[in-house]
Amino acid sequence: MWFKNVQLYNFPENLSYTAQELADKLEQMIFAPSLATLPLNTGWVSPMDHEHAPLVYAAGERMLICLQLEEKILPATVVRQELAEKVKKLEIERDRKISGREKYAIKEELCLTLLPRAFAKKSKIYAYLDLKKHWLILDTASANKTQIFLTTLDKVLPDLVLTTPEMKKISPIMTLWLQGQQPDFITIGQNCLLQDPRQESRTIRCKQQDLSAKSIQNLLKDGYEVNQLALDWQEQVLFTLTNNFFMRSLKFQDAVLQLAKDDTAENEDESFAADFMIMTEILTKVLDDFLGNFKC
Repeated sequence: MWFKNVQLYNFPENLSYTAQELADKLEQMIFAPSLATLPLNTGWVSPMDHEHAPLVYAAGERMLICLQLEEKILPATVVRQELAEKVKKLEIERDRKISGREKYAIKEELCLTLLPRAFAKKSKIYAYLDLKKHWLILDTASANKTQIFLTTLDKVLPDLVLTTPEMKKISPIMTLWLQGQQPDFITIGQNCLLQDPRQESRTIRCKQQDLSAKSIQNLLKDGYEVNQLALDWQEQVLFTLTNNFFMRSLKFQDAVLQLAKDDTAENEDESFAADFMIMTEILTKVLDDFLGNFKC
């Protein structure tokens, strides 16, 4: 349940829900089996992995929710094979070549026909609402899944108007950090992505490098800016920060995970509660530190 990504959204300060009110709204689009011909099926499920668990897990003013996706997967090789056979047959019947536009239409029809035989792949997207901070924290690295989650959430919570925090430009600030002017709550890692703001196609990806090396520092002097940067927060969380304030590839350090293990939980529910409390407390501190540097 430990989040691997953080996308931050704000919602209005006058907006609040009880866990039951939120669950009642999610109930409108609870996950249920779909038609075999539907390529994507979505619905809300409990964030806890046991029967009869609530749709909303609440811990104080933080509420965890989960959207389940069921995608029909058609192997590309199967589609290509079926399409080639169909096109060949039609060309023989019509005694002419099938045009590109016709092939596209045939492929679309073929995919619909094959969907009932497709593999069903299930995945989950987690997020939690912090009613004290007025934050929604979303855990996904996929732009497509982000859009699916936000669209589905808007259908059941139209009054939850989400906005991204107003911030200073992050790349110039991260560039200063890489030049030795970082705040004391972070340590610079060994990975970064540099980009020339005058020509955005010019990028340099550095992996497992000493980022204080003269060769990299010279690139910064030449005008390159930091687009992504690996960071270590207080020796507790490793992640990559991007220039749009997206925290990717979170990895909670052993000291944090051991803290969760040391909790005297007697069952899975108590262990889940301890993990969630520790994770959200740390993420709140992380976000407070970074927003203090970036907010306008």
